Amino acid sequence: MNPHTTHTLGAPINGLVWLNDTVAAACGDGSLHLARAGMDKPAKIEVSDAPLLALITTPEGFVTADESGNIHLTTVEGETRLLAATKYMFLENIVYYPKRNTIYAATGKKITAISLNTQHPTLNTLPHAVPSTAAGLALSPIGPRLAVSHYGGVTIMALDNPSNPPRILNWKGSHLGLTYSPDGKWLISSMQEQAIHLWRLSDSLDLQMRGYPSKITQFSWDSTGTTLATNGGGGVPLWDFSTFKGPAGTQARVLADSGAQQTLVTAVAMHPKGPFAAIGYTDGLTLLTQTAEDRAILLHEPNASFVAHTAWSATGLHLATAHNNGILTLTDFATLV
Repeated sequence: MNPHTTHTLGAPINGLVWLNDTVAAACGDGSLHLARAGMDKPAKIEVSDAPLLALITTPEGFVTADESGNIHLTTVEGETRLLAATKYMFLENIVYYPKRNTIYAATGKKITAISLNTQHPTLNTLPHAVPSTAAGLALSPIGPRLAVSHYGGVTIMALDNPSNPPRILNWKGSHLGLTYSPDGKWLISSMQEQAIHLWRLSDSLDLQMRGYPSKITQFSWDSTGTTLATNGGGGVPLWDFSTFKGPAGTQARVLADSGAQQTLVTAVAMHPKGPFAAIGYTDGLTLLTQTAEDRAILLHEPNASFVAHTAWSATGLHLATAHNNGILTLTDFATLV
């Protein structure tokens, strides 16, 4: 039995996430496609007239942000409603904080909070601005704090007491994506300068990891929460955060190196349950790699479009792979067991 089901969505895929057994793909034509393993054809929902630029999940469904600054909620049944019209163009960064049932959106130098606690969502602006346009958002896993990246570093805002002065982590250069370590002890940013920057939050120790041949756009933590994988290289570097010193003074172990200067990793997703990683490349190749021994099996042959996103279901039995040309493939590993 073929474990792969391929769908042509007709537009570039800008986001890919799972909610239970349903995967959503947000596209550049404003549509959201919902698929499950075994479906003949995904459900297509016309969410917006503008390209969808960001996609996250909440318990109620999928939340998208678009080029016109609108935020919509789409249920797994395909019902869509407008949550907020922020009027901020090119809205690319949103996160969901479940304890407050609130979405935070980067709107210029300000952060907009959209509370979902009432029938009609309410919008508020957090009191502190960042020095330049916010580029990335990350919620601390151990406390009500929101990290915001920008030129010159990262600002950490207290969500319980938003009027309190924020914590500032300075480092020259343009900081883009953000991720906290799952234990909340480290904060990592990707940089315009083709590097990642690390802060140990207990004492503000910072580290710069250079040498990437392209910009880093994706972070993925392994199932133990101690190893960070990124794209941006010919293979996938694995950074070890299992000790207090983290990766300081060490070299990353590299998985699935293509060995070709022009073939770079564009997407990586560590398995949520075990020692595996799904890895996609600029030439469309997709591998499933065993992380301990760096042994790989082929999932998808090279094609004419790079792999934009890979995403595992929470069970780890299903993998979604999105190519930049709008091809979505679902792999059902349950059929192989």
